Amino acid sequence: MQQLLKLSTAWIITLITIIFLATQFISHRPDFAYTSINHFNPQLPTLLQQTLVPLANFDGVHYIQIAGEGYVDQGRFLPLYPGLLAMPTQLLQAKTFGVTQLLLSLAISWSIFAGMLWVWHKLFSLDFKQSQVFWTLLFFISFPTSFFLISIYSEALFLLLAGVTFLLARKGKWGWALLPTALLTITRLTGFVMIPTLAFMYWQVHNFENPLLLVRKHFWRLASFSLPIVPLLIYSYFNYQKWGDWLYFVNAHGALGNSRSTSGLVFPLVTLYRYFKIITSLSPTLHEFKVAIIELLSLFAICGLFVWSAIKKIRLEYLLFSGLAISIPILSGTLTGFPRYCLVALPLLGTLSTLPKNWKVSLIATGFIAQAALLTLHTSGYFIA
Repeated sequence: MQQLLKLSTAWIITLITIIFLATQFISHRPDFAYTSINHFNPQLPTLLQQTLVPLANFDGVHYIQIAGEGYVDQGRFLPLYPGLLAMPTQLLQAKTFGVTQLLLSLAISWSIFAGMLWVWHKLFSLDFKQSQVFWTLLFFISFPTSFFLISIYSEALFLLLAGVTFLLARKGKWGWALLPTALLTITRLTGFVMIPTLAFMYWQVHNFENPLLLVRKHFWRLASFSLPIVPLLIYSYFNYQKWGDWLYFVNAHGALGNSRSTSGLVFPLVTLYRYFKIITSLSPTLHEFKVAIIELLSLFAICGLFVWSAIKKIRLEYLLFSGLAISIPILSGTLTGFPRYCLVALPLLGTLSTLPKNWKVSLIATGFIAQAALLTLHTSGYFIA
């Protein structure tokens, strides 16, 4: 684990160096200044603007604003992560979009990332040899969109809570596992998929006993798996009080103009047809064309990884959790954000640790090169995920 933390530190320093170089040689995308906190506080020190500020681009702007000023119209961002950022911001009365708030937010985010690595290292150690654990987590930090894990985004928190839930369930601490599951439901919309995953793990422990018999014998335990939805229901009530819509946190996604459906599920082939129309009608020189290609490649890559993991018989709960979490955005009618949503597939990367060493090195090198390119675009105000 110590070796992994040293490697992660070197990785973070490398990413910050890439950000610095990107700000020196690439101008920020015209008309997209609002995606950076520089737009809201142009007085930030130059060195910060060239290194750490881009880690708060896009969604990070909203998280920081919620932490400093509360919700205005950003209900689609669930409350746990901005709530964590708000505590030191409010305690120290830090100025919204100021230096202190930015540094505090990054300190919290990086601490969460370190905790996430520790938890998944501990969890994977139950399944793999130590060398395989190292390679698995190395695959993860070289994943093309893993820079979001050290950005002011909720991805690292989501994976930390998912890992804690799996770890507690593996140890048979079902009651305790309900707490991180409950927190997952107010971290990201896909967090609720841990509820059926937890119930499945309980069924698995009981050797897939006849479901009716299982319910009769363990009714109250199984019923308790529905409790983690309570925090999301409370947030739903807050949405009703503030915006007059119990499901504002869902419906707000449909107002973003990215073709995301919030009124029903969209058959995946319909989504693929939409992307066929996009790539055949847009000029390849447009950024939107390139993003569509990245989104499609992400979909094919993650589906391939899922099939490979099923063939290699990775733990069923990992397949279920990752499959459900990935399916939700696919069924929304758009792949917008999908390259980032793929990060929930961390449990599946263990299957890659069994590949020959030269394959592993090649995949990691390719992943990091892609990550450097995507981070450069993200830094410069070009939406990736």
